[in-house]
Amino acid sequence: MTISSSHMGLRAIVIGLAVGILASTADAQTHLRNRAFLNLGSTEGYLNYGRKEYDPYPAVINARNRYDRLGNFLSRGYKVFTWEFERPGFSEITTRTAQYLGWFNNMLILSDSYRGWDYRVTMGEDIRTKLSDLTYSNPRYFGIQFDGASSDNKFSLMLSQGDDLLNIPKFSHFSSTKEKSSVLVFGGHWETRLGSMLRLGTTYFNQHMANVTAANGSFIQGDTPYNMLPPNFIDVIIEDDSPDEPGITATVYDVNVVVRGTRQGEAITMTCCGADASPEIIRTETGGMSVEDGGLEVGGPGDRVIYTFQLPSYDLAPPDEFGTDVETALPGLTIESVRFSADVAGDYRIAVRQKHLYFDQSAYDKNIEKGYNVGDSKYVNPYTGLKGDDAEKSVQDLLDEGEDVFNKWPVEPDPTIGAVNPFMQYAWDLEDPTAVSYTVLRSDGRADGAENRRVVTFDYGIPTGQALYGLDFDLTFKDTKIRGEIATNPQYFIFPVGVNGGDRHQKRRWAYFINAQRSFGSLEVGGEIFRLDPDYSGNYDSRRGGIPFFTDKCITCPQMQEMNVMTDNDDNDQWPDEFNNEKPSAEKSDSGVFPGLDENQDLVPDSDQNFNGIPDWTEPILFYDADPPEFVYGIDFNNNGYVDFRENDAFPDYPYRRDRRGWHGVMTKDGLGSFGKWISLGYYSMEEEAGGGESTALYGRYHHRFISPYFGRLEINDDLKFVKDDINDDVYIWFDQGFNERIPSPFPHLTGKNIEARDRNTQLLPPTKDPLAMRNSVVNTLFIESEVKLVSALNFSNNLQWIRNSQKKDEFPGGFSQSESVESTVTMVNKADYDIPLGNLKIKPMFKHLLLWKNSQRLEELTRTDSSAGDGRLHSISKWSPIVRIRYELTSKSNLQLGFQGFPFLRYHETDRVDDLQTFREWTTVLMMSNRSDHYGYAIATQFGMIKTDREYEEKTRESDDFNSTKMFFDVVAGF
Repeated sequence: MTISSSHMGLRAIVIGLAVGILASTADAQTHLRNRAFLNLGSTEGYLNYGRKEYDPYPAVINARNRYDRLGNFLSRGYKVFTWEFERPGFSEITTRTAQYLGWFNNMLILSDSYRGWDYRVTMGEDIRTKLSDLTYSNPRYFGIQFDGASSDNKFSLMLSQGDDLLNIPKFSHFSSTKEKSSVLVFGGHWETRLGSMLRLGTTYFNQHMANVTAANGSFIQGDTPYNMLPPNFIDVIIEDDSPDEPGITATVYDVNVVVRGTRQGEAITMTCCGADASPEIIRTETGGMSVEDGGLEVGGPGDRVIYTFQLPSYDLAPPDEFGTDVETALPGLTIESVRFSADVAGDYRIAVRQKHLYFDQSAYDKNIEKGYNVGDSKYVNPYTGLKGDDAEKSVQDLLDEGEDVFNKWPVEPDPTIGAVNPFMQYAWDLEDPTAVSYTVLRSDGRADGAENRRVVTFDYGIPTGQALYGLDFDLTFKDTKIRGEIATNPQYFIFPVGVNGGDRHQKRRWAYFINAQRSFGSLEVGGEIFRLDPDYSGNYDSRRGGIPFFTDKCITCPQMQEMNVMTDNDDNDQWPDEFNNEKPSAEKSDSGVFPGLDENQDLVPDSDQNFNGIPDWTEPILFYDADPPEFVYGIDFNNNGYVDFRENDAFPDYPYRRDRRGWHGVMTKDGLGSFGKWISLGYYSMEEEAGGGESTALYGRYHHRFISPYFGRLEINDDLKFVKDDINDDVYIWFDQGFNERIPSPFPHLTGKNIEARDRNTQLLPPTKDPLAMRNSVVNTLFIESEVKLVSALNFSNNLQWIRNSQKKDEFPGGFSQSESVESTVTMVNKADYDIPLGNLKIKPMFKHLLLWKNSQRLEELTRTDSSAGDGRLHSISKWSPIVRIRYELTSKSNLQLGFQGFPFLRYHETDRVDDLQTFREWTTVLMMSNRSDHYGYAIATQFGMIKTDREYEEKTRESDDFNSTKMFFDVVAGF
């Protein structure tokens, strides 16, 4: 087995230099074994370097002999990577060694071959790992992966302790620490090829919390994070599941609880309400608006009804017993399970949270170490955290006094961690970070008010783990291709008391998809069916398919964090979209690239080639090569008005979004001869099981392409669809302005007080809302593109796009209505350029024109009665300018460049026909000297020069905004 590293030569040098030292060390150690005199002198004599040079101590080889667990000699070297997991005991991982970080750059790769199989063991922090579409994918997996491959078979095994996001302290991470509440991740994928037709794969993935101090833990379902005290209070929260739809509400009529446990060895059952109500359970309720049928109604953001249950009290074990024995049972009542039943109606969402006491082991240990006793001023009660006289008060006394001595689950977000990466912790409300809870149930669809009334029940517990079982396949025979996957997801919960002392329960969720294509000559028929349950992989609140694990015993406590299962990486680079390194301001390789905006694959957004956060279509000279998003043609299957291939959403990268199920069929005919290249007809139907949205569309698409020696290339695309879509598909849209400055953050608890202006285009902020402009519409998109070369080096390119959304009059659930109207968007791009080579001098005159026109028929109708409504134009702008680029090669390394966008007599002109205040004329000149040189193996590129801009607004009221500026610059770029 070999280690893939450039340091193999160093290893040989180290071993060679060590031989002399090993020999002298052995002499020194054996000298005293059979000594004949009392003298303990050294065997080493006088040292002289007159004829033999001094051999210095080799600091680089301060290694030791290393042996395996059976005593076999391995080599003289270092411990680079160590992981020990012991139950009962602790889990300890060490990877912060200088060799691991420096020699191997945080990654080790070992390889071997045996009887037709090739093997690789990869361990490290940045492993690009994927098991299957519905189970696991992470471009920066942190753990150990063992891969094997033969001619027809492949397999992967993975093992990790949680996850590590940019080495931020977590309660489960690869760091030099002894974990007692570690999160284990393991699983694998196996696939085989049966002949040339079928590829079959299976996947198993598991993540669970391991309480390594417990002897009775589950390696599959997980454990309580530590020896927990049972909850003192449990809140059951009922909210409106469609808070943004004012016409839809939720109603709750009653919430009851059944508590089961043991007292002095006898099983007991208690409830809060009815004839058999126990006085030991106290229920209170807050919030909501009373309705005629006796229920409490909630509707809108932040509106909630909260039922708070104070559970039966229990006797606290003496600290000296509880602090030394994790298996200590509490005297008196032991609660083993809690089940709730809720009488609810409408579009409801039910969530839970709890308060519990926490035994502070460090406080207990300090009392013992310092000799503090009850009554001492410095004694700290390890259950309540109170000192002095307050340390002697009972929990009930503290409740009566209003003293809050409880910990919480779910845990409120830590703003210090959220400032580094808001997506690292458990999901929370961006507007109110303290309003955390854990969703257990959601209604089906969008029933309103008293509709859909029913009694739902659920067991109370905290999540301890989950598993994913998947089967995927690819089948190809003749002209037929079929691929798909089915996965099932058991999620494990436990009532949190003691060390796995409560009852366990689980739920199982499903996901699947099948895609099929069949060719019949030039006719191709395809279809797909799919379903992903709303709480598939990680439950309802999961952002990235992972279980949100919790503990009160960690480095920065308490914590509740989701260990990612399926990352969000829409641009498919090395950085998940929520990483800090994905922000444009991070200046990392690949950072800040939107999906679909790097067609030239240079790892820089095509719309921001100079990577300054300002879209190039708003910058001088660069304006020629960049167009705003509205000018780009592409398919829009989710009907949110943004082409699909450029969408950057905030969801994990499953092939379909969770809470979606549906089907799609399509036929495509190629080779239409003189009538076109291809035409397709399709229909799809999709719905949200919990969200309640629906989307259906009957569509046709047409494409033709002409090539003429006289008129160049002409392409025509036309898409027509009859669509009904009220599913929200929110996506991030590149802002059309930005600057190298810091601006106030709307969510300072997530991102700090300020953020870089260019980082507004990232997941630091919520995505742009889907306008739902196609609830019931006929939409036609016509796109015509042409490229013409009339003479050599003279190029013309033009495109025209017309999107016509004919909206039908309709009423929708939630109080929404749509008037009959037509919304039209027309965009046009016209460009011309000509290359003039004159020896070392190159001149390139260019011209560009942009036109954008958005119009609403409904707004036109309002104009007839109200002139202030305008003339129906929602947006109407045009931009045009002559551009000239001049380049003179001074030497093989240096050149002089001059650029103009507009001239004093013919300026760049931007016209806004809706808002005259935005109309201006501008003249920009760029003069720049460039040099490329080599410096110690680096390629150094320097540019220095000036930019002069003269802008004048046409509206006299904006004369104060006119400016005539000159900017000097000097840039140096070092590369390879």
